[in-house]
Amino acid sequence: LLRLGFRNGEQAAETVRGWHFGRRPAVTSARAREVLTELTPALLVALGRTASPDAALAALDRAFERMPAAVELLTLLKSNEAFLTLFAEMLGSAPRLADVLSTHPHVLDGVIDPGFANPSLSTNEIAVRMRAAIGAEPECAEEFLDRLRDAVRPETFLVGARLLSSILSPAQAGAAYAAVAEAAVQVSLAEVRRFFALEHGVVEGAEIAILAMGRLGSRDLTANSDLDLIFIYDRPDDAPPSNGRR
Repeated sequence: LLRLGFRNGEQAAETVRGWHFGRRPAVTSARAREVLTELTPALLVALGRTASPDAALAALDRAFERMPAAVELLTLLKSNEAFLTLFAEMLGSAPRLADVLSTHPHVLDGVIDPGFANPSLSTNEIAVRMRAAIGAEPECAEEFLDRLRDAVRPETFLVGARLLSSILSPAQAGAAYAAVAEAAVQVSLAEVRRFFALEHGVVEGAEIAILAMGRLGSRDLTANSDLDLIFIYDRPDDAPPSNGRR
């Protein structure tokens, strides 16, 4: 393991040994451990080629701790060298992606999907997926925000993974991050208007617009960008009061 690039060979060996003894939920089945045994040499070589092999191994261990099963993932890694390389790079060379992957392993579903190599930058398409992920109308704003975070996470993860695999150029990734952000703003505005109408009613003829400033306005977001927004509200001068509580 030291020759492969792992600085703490003893700890790395203990981690891998724990997998083979089924100490993580993802590898408790006999079939999972069988595939893992066949995959381990190539997996360790791939992790060893990354910028931080020890961090990559630790991230994978956290993912195995949270995944209910990993037979499908392990089988895919064993049969697809390109995916194994990308998977290792996400764990060992992209700390942000590794953190997301280790705590929310389901984000890999989008990477496995055949459409991964042909991304769409359509804000409307992303918004449709977000609404589907959010599901039935949340009962409160806090519940909506929790669901929205879960819906946004895999979308931003896919942008980072596509950038890492050169499917998207840096400029295209900036536009893709912006499309995800714009979709989230669209979905949020619709839900906030619904909650506000339930609580306070509607002012007839009133309108609202959101103006994107900074990197979102130029459609050049990064994974770390904030959203600078200006809310513009207007109502007719002769509009009656709202039809709900003041």
